[in-house]
Amino acid sequence: MTEPGATESIVKTDTLCRRCGYNLRALPVVGLCPECGTAVAQSLAGNWLRHADPEWLEKVRLGASVKLWNILVTFVLSFVVGLLMLVGLPPAAIMLVSSVGGALGLWATFLITTQEPRVSLQEDTVTLRTALRIFAVAAFIGSVLQQAGGPGTTRFPLASASGPTAGFSLALPLVGAVLSLASVFVLWGELLYLRRFAVRIPDPKLVKSTTMLM
Repeated sequence: MTEPGATESIVKTDTLCRRCGYNLRALPVVGLCPECGTAVAQSLAGNWLRHADPEWLEKVRLGASVKLWNILVTFVLSFVVGLLMLVGLPPAAIMLVSSVGGALGLWATFLITTQEPRVSLQEDTVTLRTALRIFAVAAFIGSVLQQAGGPGTTRFPLASASGPTAGFSLALPLVGAVLSLASVFVLWGELLYLRRFAVRIPDPKLVKSTTMLM
């Protein structure tokens, strides 16, 4: 489905360039955007992903791939952490290994929620994209705090301290648990993102699957 103006010799309606957001009204349909050189026809081709900015689409694709591979990475790291605990490695080293999976997941979320060039000039301050990134960071920090204050970290100087410092170390797991609740929103938000992409493929089966999971 083409947008209004696509069958005319010039663009007769307000239409934003897919890459830079420049208003293409009154420009030839067969011409180029004067700001970034993107073909005008590409911006009139509809909202399908196949017509989206290639660089943006590649980042989203990479993010989805990292998210999928992170499932395997997390499984392997869980096994590695178990071995490290058996051989008595320092808790700091164990926590570092455990955080790798979370860091990869956070990176994947940021890639998936990369701002699409076409909407970059009209996005509100608070959107699902920005909220998802904020909650993803909170969930990652919560996971780290839970590990730092967990029972396996008794050899940390902070965990073995007394007085006010001891109280602070005891609060780490609680604060971490609260922040980790953000992971529920992250999961829901990522599924909503996938559903939006599925609509733009279009892939009704994927839309239905993500809706059921949500």
